[in-house]
Amino acid sequence: MAGIDPGGDPPKDASCALEYLICDACSGYEAAAETFEKCFGRPLTLQLCWVHAYRRLRDEIKRMGLYKAYITAIGDFDCRHFDDNLKAWFEARPGLTRPDSLIWRFLDLAMLVSNLSAMEESAKDDSPEEILEYRREEVAGVVDAIFSTAKNIAEDPRSHITYKYDREHDLFYGCRASDSAGWTGAICYLLNGEARLRTFLLDGSVSISNSLAERSLRPSAVHRNTSFIYKTMSGHQASAVLETLRMTCKLNGVSFPDYLCWLTTEVKFRCEERRLKSGITFQTFTAPPEPVEEITHDDGAKEKVRFSLFDDRYHCVTDDIPTEGLTPVDYLACRLRRANLDLPPEEDEDLA
Repeated sequence: MAGIDPGGDPPKDASCALEYLICDACSGYEAAAETFEKCFGRPLTLQLCWVHAYRRLRDEIKRMGLYKAYITAIGDFDCRHFDDNLKAWFEARPGLTRPDSLIWRFLDLAMLVSNLSAMEESAKDDSPEEILEYRREEVAGVVDAIFSTAKNIAEDPRSHITYKYDREHDLFYGCRASDSAGWTGAICYLLNGEARLRTFLLDGSVSISNSLAERSLRPSAVHRNTSFIYKTMSGHQASAVLETLRMTCKLNGVSFPDYLCWLTTEVKFRCEERRLKSGITFQTFTAPPEPVEEITHDDGAKEKVRFSLFDDRYHCVTDDIPTEGLTPVDYLACRLRRANLDLPPEEDEDLA
């Protein structure tokens, strides 16, 4: 999204990454979608993460003490033999109480969601067009079975789920569980987010989960906890920027230190280019001093903060720097590019 001009027209060939946001059911993402539409003039489609949905189902199975039976019965994610495997597991252990039909259907539901992830994994190396066709032919049926099973459980009086659905007009008004933190809450999570959980069936480029993003954030979270949390908001923001750059470089196979060297050199060049175009005679790449002011919080605590007076003449937006097709071998070529500017002798020798 960094390469789009909020004031301009949306590019016609924009990739789906700029149109979809894979997230959980947190209400904060609603505000993110509204902000995106205001800035870019087009809607941002939310895709709920299937891993979050499965995690809730799995945790409830563990809480019930049925996880070992569930894992044994699920086998190689073959839904055709799940019930037979589960039945055989309990028959081999007559001392254990067999779950009732409602909990049995809940286990079936968890198995179907787990099977969905396995199906997606098998097609991860295909093109978006092939993935979309595969989803329409194979995955869509499993998704229908998931929500059919969830609705069947919600309509059962023993579940104590308030399920509001107008069959005459085919309108779903939502469902609510008496125990939102229990297994009934996991059912409501699925049903209330059905429309957004089905979004991935419309585009083969959209993932069914945001696990990749969460794994990328894990090093940052670990660093935050081991460093005893950030002391100031400025430190938090600086760390977020650096972690974003670092993980983006990692995902694209680019050395982060090399990228920072290239980026700072390119920013310096653009600052110098702007200085020459604006006719500024003095040479400097540092911002004017930032004034410090002391503010008092509501609890009486005092904090010294800096207010930036960075002159626009020295400002350089990194979004203006072209990075398409950037690889480690491109750094030297980018640093050697100087539009009508002469490099200092020592830098010429260093690059040579």
